[in-house]
Amino acid sequence: MVDDVALVECAERGYWRGIPALTQMVVFHFHEIREVKWRTTYDAAFFHIGDRVEDERFLSVKSLVSSNAHHTTKAQIRTTLNNRYIVRSNVKSLRQKSVFVSNALYAVSWYDRYIPKYRMYTLRGDIHSHAATIRAAMIEAKLSMLEDLLKYPTSDLYLGTIPADFDYRTPICTAIESIKCFDKI
Repeated sequence: MVDDVALVECAERGYWRGIPALTQMVVFHFHEIREVKWRTTYDAAFFHIGDRVEDERFLSVKSLVSSNAHHTTKAQIRTTLNNRYIVRSNVKSLRQKSVFVSNALYAVSWYDRYIPKYRMYTLRGDIHSHAATIRAAMIEAKLSMLEDLLKYPTSDLYLGTIPADFDYRTPICTAIESIKCFDKI
């Protein structure tokens, strides 16, 4: 409900919030793909978050293109860019791109560690186009995550153990109905 400039500025000030945050409001500015030498050598996509240019981070290319089991359903999930899987042949297209990250679905690695699988959207054009992309992605993310919460409330990442007399469905369903109206405003 804020103007386009304020929305984009807010996204640029955002920072990655880990578990238990259901949605994000952050922009990744990808730089380049470089080799990382640690225990082994691998390629990684380097980026900074929002307006913090000096805080360079990276994601391994393998983590961007591989699938892992969803923390609850165990279905294989992957990182997406514009609702499409990132694959090795197009990972280089991230270079010099800015993407809005609306949320992450959490997967479990083979060694029982939670791994975020990002939902990213390319920011193209002017500030008004960026704001439109961010708004649409935020609505989609909030609906998706709240519906996931309704399906799997007892997940350790969501509500966990729920007392029998606790009504979690009503406020979540009310929020979903309210969010569905956002794109009509």
